[in-house]
Amino acid sequence: MSASHTLLAALGLAFAASAHAVPIVFDSISSSSFAQADAGDASDGPFSETGDGSLPLVSSAAASSAEGDSASANAFAESLFLTTSSEASALLGNASGNAVSTFTGSFNALPGRLTLSLDFDAFIDQLATGFGSNALAVTLEIDGITLYSDLLSANTAFDHSFLLANGGMGLLDLTLVSTTLAAPGDYAFSLGSVNAALDATSVPEPGGMALLAAGLLGLAWARRKPVRA
Repeated sequence: MSASHTLLAALGLAFAASAHAVPIVFDSISSSSFAQADAGDASDGPFSETGDGSLPLVSSAAASSAEGDSASANAFAESLFLTTSSEASALLGNASGNAVSTFTGSFNALPGRLTLSLDFDAFIDQLATGFGSNALAVTLEIDGITLYSDLLSANTAFDHSFLLANGGMGLLDLTLVSTTLAAPGDYAFSLGSVNAALDATSVPEPGGMALLAAGLLGLAWARRKPVRA
């Protein structure tokens, strides 16, 4: 490899090293969990927990009637990991379960690339006319402008990147819901979980840009310099 090619490779590595993805640090976090279960003439809940993301939140409810109807709901929230489950089994009456977990985080987004990664798993088991569902609402905003917003109900995994010219105050909101409904003779179970990540890749530092520019200018000068015998 020639000296000029070696210099160019070194400059390229220096430029690449000046920009790397790091996890977003949230300025404030609000999390919650909620659970409610109803079975025939029995009920449990609603139970709810709220927090600032420093500790896991758990809400659980379970109900069963004298006639054999039963229902349960469980919600868990720990930062960007949420999971909910619900089960309803009915013999003579009706049964239902509802579980909700949420995450809301605010952050300061700098100019550069913002990447939202999401792994959402949803499982449903239904018998007769029993009904089960999982839904995940996702919203990502910068200075009140929506970059991404969707309602997911099936297994989904993705990485979405957004280029921010000016940055600004950001907001990420996740709401996960699992619901089941059962009439006499029905059964339903639903389980949902989401593992999310938000990373930022900053614009290369001015010093790194200047180094690359100076190197390229030097390389161009070296190529144009006449070779002496």
